[in-house]
Amino acid sequence: MLPAALLSFAIVWAGAVAAIYQAALVLSGFVLAAAAARLLLARGVALAAVKGVGFVATTLLIAEACTLAIYFSGLVIPPPVRFRDGDRTMSRDSPRLGYEPDIADGTVRAIKRRRDGSLIYDVTYTLRDGLRATRGDPEGPCTVLFTIDSFGFGVGVNDADTLPQRFSEATGFRLNVVNLGFGGYGPQQILAWLESPRLDRIVRPPLAAAYYISLDDHVLRIAGLTEWSRFDPRYALIDGAVARTGRFHGLPSLASLEQFRRDLPGFLSASSFYHWPIRRALPDLPGRIPAARALYTAALSRADAMLRARYGAPLTILVWQSDDLTRPALTELAWRGMDVVPLESLVGPWKDGDTIPDDGHATPLANRRAAEALVRRFPGCPPR
Repeated sequence: MLPAALLSFAIVWAGAVAAIYQAALVLSGFVLAAAAARLLLARGVALAAVKGVGFVATTLLIAEACTLAIYFSGLVIPPPVRFRDGDRTMSRDSPRLGYEPDIADGTVRAIKRRRDGSLIYDVTYTLRDGLRATRGDPEGPCTVLFTIDSFGFGVGVNDADTLPQRFSEATGFRLNVVNLGFGGYGPQQILAWLESPRLDRIVRPPLAAAYYISLDDHVLRIAGLTEWSRFDPRYALIDGAVARTGRFHGLPSLASLEQFRRDLPGFLSASSFYHWPIRRALPDLPGRIPAARALYTAALSRADAMLRARYGAPLTILVWQSDDLTRPALTELAWRGMDVVPLESLVGPWKDGDTIPDDGHATPLANRRAAEALVRRFPGCPPR
């Protein structure tokens, strides 16, 4: 049993299992280790302590297994989107990005229905080299990047109707237009991309423009406060600089007691039992939202500086939706000289036909309007 316990810890340490199962595997290791220790101990305080550890670990393991079973069965919240032949997800764990599409090349059919069974959308996503496929010219005179979340990816629309594809179409499919978006991504993923050498293989110089689509909850995403971001890359402000300190479910940073306290909920939320039933009932830590907003501001400022230094192009923040969370940060970024562009300033107020009913993502019409407006302000390809 002891070798099995050590093996379970080694598997987690090596990152050889999907993040959502790591807590269950660690707890299994504790159960096995406690059982092995009980065989070696005859009596006394040590045996009582081992029995106590074993009981707690077994109880938590049962709770963890039940929580995962309920989540994946969809008994509490029926899954609204199905992929392929009924899969709940089209993503897999990624040490670099937190998660990524689960296929590098191919197509994925996505179907979303209302609770009464009526259809919201039935579309197909094409993936090429792990990214949403965008028609264009990889050998074109320059590259244009679109990041970072579901609005960039094009959730709910077919390949021809994504914002990057509409932009490519409006420029005559002459440019190398790259879509780095994926549902749920935030500032942490653009930093992870910029720290990855893979980006150099995707961006064919010169880079003419890099667009970041911002929503109000991106402040929550970079702090790991949305349920889908609990395994994402974790960044922190350390001595005024943005630094990667692991992943949200990894060991808390020891840079300071305050940072340890902020990282601890992310570490614990690797446990589904803690994340869903317990964490939601706990009061939020004081000062967490201002700290998350400061991190969001610093992260996008850092991304802009990295893009300028690496490719000679600034980051343009396209504001799809902004409220109390991001508005102060976006004002600060604009004051610092960053290109912050509310999309409504380009296309006018959003209308009912601009979002998919009972979903909220952009419709083909909204993406076409936004793309045509972006092309009108597009600076053109810089000289090679």
